[in-house]
Amino acid sequence: MKEEIIKNDNKKKIINAIALYVLALVVFVATVIFLYMNKVKMNNVEIAIIVVIVIVIFGGAFIFLVQRLTKTGHYMCAKCEHKFVPSTKKYLITLKIGGSCYLECPACKKKSWCKKIL
Repeated sequence: MKEEIIKNDNKKKIINAIALYVLALVVFVATVIFLYMNKVKMNNVEIAIIVVIVIVIFGGAFIFLVQRLTKTGHYMCAKCEHKFVPSTKKYLITLKIGGSCYLECPACKKKSWCKKIL
């Protein structure tokens, strides 16, 4: 019962992080459209300020999403079934297919497709 509650909580955390990222993406696209439509009315400094603000918002949402995806739940090694949480850096640079990542297990030191366990 407790594991099911934790699993549902982890799913909610991931859904919230994805929703935040989608919202940031919508803001980014809306800003690009706004800048394109009003390019004659704004000078370069104003455009640069708006672009920097949007990049900071979009980048912050991306970093939050990646950290939430990395730290929510854990991965299980296909070779030795050891459960572990990879670093954010390893998560970013690894290959991903569906709910699995190609990671090196800290216990057996072998690379395999590790399944995400919420």
